[in-house]
Amino acid sequence: AINAMNRPGPLLSGMAEQFIRRKKGKEPIIYLHPLLKPIMEDTFGVCLYQEQVMQIAMALAKFTPAEAEELRKAMGSKETERMERLSASFLTRAEENGVPPPIARQIFATLLEFARYAFNKSHSVSYAILAYQLAYLKAHYPLEFFTALLNSVIGNEEKTSLYLHELKVKGIPYYPPDIQYSGPFCEVEGEGIRMGLMCIKKVGYQHGLHIQQVREKGGKFRSLEDFLKRVDLHLINKGIVENLIKAGAMDSLHPRRTNLLAEYEKALNFAHSLKSKDGVQPLFFQEQEKKEKEELPAQEAGSQFSLLEEERKVLGFYLSGHPFAEFSPLAEELGIPSIHLVRKMEDRSKVVVAGFISQWEIRTNKQGGRFARGILEDLSGMLPFQIPSRLLDEPPVDWLNEKFVVMEGLLVREFQEESEEEKAVLLVANARSLVKMGKNKETGPPLRLMIHIPENALFSQTLSKLKNLVEQHPGDLPIHIQVQCGNLVKNIQLPESFSVGKEDFLLEQIRNLGLYAQFEELS
Repeated sequence: AINAMNRPGPLLSGMAEQFIRRKKGKEPIIYLHPLLKPIMEDTFGVCLYQEQVMQIAMALAKFTPAEAEELRKAMGSKETERMERLSASFLTRAEENGVPPPIARQIFATLLEFARYAFNKSHSVSYAILAYQLAYLKAHYPLEFFTALLNSVIGNEEKTSLYLHELKVKGIPYYPPDIQYSGPFCEVEGEGIRMGLMCIKKVGYQHGLHIQQVREKGGKFRSLEDFLKRVDLHLINKGIVENLIKAGAMDSLHPRRTNLLAEYEKALNFAHSLKSKDGVQPLFFQEQEKKEKEELPAQEAGSQFSLLEEERKVLGFYLSGHPFAEFSPLAEELGIPSIHLVRKMEDRSKVVVAGFISQWEIRTNKQGGRFARGILEDLSGMLPFQIPSRLLDEPPVDWLNEKFVVMEGLLVREFQEESEEEKAVLLVANARSLVKMGKNKETGPPLRLMIHIPENALFSQTLSKLKNLVEQHPGDLPIHIQVQCGNLVKNIQLPESFSVGKEDFLLEQIRNLGLYAQFEELS
């Protein structure tokens, strides 16, 4: 049942809430006709599965299985003429079967409402069994489980980044792809996971397998020249060598990637010459190889940021480090939730999130207006965002130069039909420089959050909603509450565990609950 309901349709339609209320006995279970009870008893009177739609049609209107299947398909489509024909047939035959016409019409309307969200029960059972098996493997064989999981999403940068974050949270080490250790796929290595060479763009299965086989036959590669001499250069071409270097897979051959990048083309040409004349290597080329090694010039190490950017281009995600690592503690101090947590929030939630703008581009809509799309990243994952023209034309942030930002806006979930998955997108309403917020934090006076709670809010859902808001915006500012009850005013200092970050967005959300709130200096 959970598998069938945990989809956008049932969640947004209220079907899931109705199922929960009835299961907990908070809502009576009503069957419009006695024939419905044996069909819907297991789901507390909620038409949850597609098979139930068919069973109801067969039990009440004496439809054949083929006719019931046609009805199920029609209810999920927009074919009006077909639905009118089946509706008339259902009502006529249900009346012939002793079902009163008003009841038959009500049942059909209910079916029509819920059939759009009904799920295939056989699929739901299969998914449940699979979920149980995977949960067991994840608990008892985490290394093997996550290795298989990473191999299943090679090429999917967003999911790979998400799974690597979970490995980090669980304390499971993972190692970058390396020509000295990696095969084509990710593999268990000791107490951690070694990333496969196929994680690198342009490197396919045959490339990774070939490098592994050459290494296993002749031992580890001693230098860039040694690598290029031993591999098949018709298979391992210039683009693959360049990406191997940028991804860090050749770091064992030289401490600086900039040196390898500066010399690999010359070394590649030299290797081609060594393999000419049917593989015969004259003494002249042996001397030339020795000379090439001796004259390898030193290159600038390059900034860590530029190395990470090159790494991301060829992997699709940051692996050996992250540009946001320096600012992640500041985001935590400000009480800003991680992207991983934000992505789990409900559709159309107002959110605040901080991160590093890894990519973005300006586009034009059909009306000629400008907008921008991009990717915001932190240490926990990625979040696509969209910026309206208003923010581009009157930017609170210098979008061309600012990299580390705090964004506020609406989290929208878009359902992808082909993958049956949701994609979270942030519609940006406001943005600020995280660097400037950090400077203001350092120079500003100590503050607290003051919240005034009127008497009419004491016995409503307001306090529960306020608690949820506070938990979503952790930080280091204490909360002071004034509770009004008649003519009495009670002042309460909340425990340190309820401290929040200094966010104007949080104030706005609290005020939307009908409460007065402001940040004030500690006296």
